[in-house]
Amino acid sequence: MRRVLKFLLLSLWQLVSASSEFIVVEGSFGDEWKDSVLVGEYKRVERGSLRARDSQGKPIYKSRNQNQQEIFIRYEPEDGKWYFQSKNDLNSRLNYANLLCSSDVQDPSQCRIRKCEVWKNSGWSSCGSVFVRDGGREVLQKDRRESYAQTKINNEARENNFPKMIFVEGDFGDAWKTSNLGGLFKEVQGKSTANMDGRPVFQKADKSDFFIAYYAPRKEWGFRNGETLGKSRSYAYITTNLETYHPVQLEYVEYTCNVWKKDGSGKWGWHSCGNKDSTDAIKFKPGSWNINQNMAPTLAPRTTQQTKIVRITPSNNNNRPLIGKPNLTPNIRDRNPTNMRVNQHTSKRAFCELRGTHVLADFSGQETNLDQRWLIFNQPWSNVRKYNGIWLDGNNRVTKYNVHQVDNRHNCAYYSSSYNMLVSESCHQGMHTFICEFRPQNS
Repeated sequence: MRRVLKFLLLSLWQLVSASSEFIVVEGSFGDEWKDSVLVGEYKRVERGSLRARDSQGKPIYKSRNQNQQEIFIRYEPEDGKWYFQSKNDLNSRLNYANLLCSSDVQDPSQCRIRKCEVWKNSGWSSCGSVFVRDGGREVLQKDRRESYAQTKINNEARENNFPKMIFVEGDFGDAWKTSNLGGLFKEVQGKSTANMDGRPVFQKADKSDFFIAYYAPRKEWGFRNGETLGKSRSYAYITTNLETYHPVQLEYVEYTCNVWKKDGSGKWGWHSCGNKDSTDAIKFKPGSWNINQNMAPTLAPRTTQQTKIVRITPSNNNNRPLIGKPNLTPNIRDRNPTNMRVNQHTSKRAFCELRGTHVLADFSGQETNLDQRWLIFNQPWSNVRKYNGIWLDGNNRVTKYNVHQVDNRHNCAYYSSSYNMLVSESCHQGMHTFICEFRPQNS
């Protein structure tokens, strides 16, 4: 008896070991929802870990995408077909689709499909064109990378040492959403709901009605307003292949971004973010802003140790411009809190240089000692100009700067909180505040 049992166990092991560890289902079942959950990569699972009907020793496969609905592929001896099933249906013959092979095979990757059926419109229909192949070393290596990433994600979640501020950058492919959904977000308390599964909620740092929140039923990070927190509605959403607990963890996983916008014909619908690849369109970065600095920005001295940044305001009593006396203490403030707005870059530059001891300040926005809160709210001009196609410091034309060029005809630049960098603009049309830098005449 022991010899017979040993022989059966050995035969079963040989059958399983002869099957592929990973398989890939490709093509289309002729049903949009079925394609979204049935097509993809599958991994062989331990037979004893599942409650399922007898499969004559043939392997059971589980979908690899951990952040979507679990789908299993199991052999059903009663009709000799491979079933696509949910976990709850493994002990029955209920299935979404099934494959009939032209001969008996050990796993679906060896199947020469004779017939494929899919359940749709309350009945069985022929599939479109479905193929199953061995995943091979490519999927094996991918599975190992993702297992490592998921372990790292879970460890970070246990430590719970995530940044309280995050910066969103990139192109949503919709001008309004790029302008409003990009930029600095800060974690807020008291906004969580059951549908968020304990994830943090972030609000735009300027306190506007834009949030980043998790929606557990669909396992997605969404850009929402306050009214739709905990609901499925969103301006844009991010889906991932692995479970994440904080937006900055998206750098470890594969993810796609979808945004509600008009297509070329003017029809509203869900489309990939950006214009090409939604995977690279939007990025989430840890926030490094120091919002406890003084309200006026300060830059590291360049000409002398006495160089300081002051903001200039127009006089309320006459048309003569008022140049604030440079304050050498850390607390630099305006006499008048109203910032001057002139719609010409050249006028601002001339205003700063009126007395010969000030210049319009050049900066990129990435300086660590800038007051980022002031920068975000005011989005000032920078004295960075384009000369012969190169963006340079407008004061001495030596230092090169990185500028997001909206139009190649632009020669001036201002700091954009949405892009977290300098953005080009016409020197004669932009409406922005500005910063004058004090430079002693003897420098």
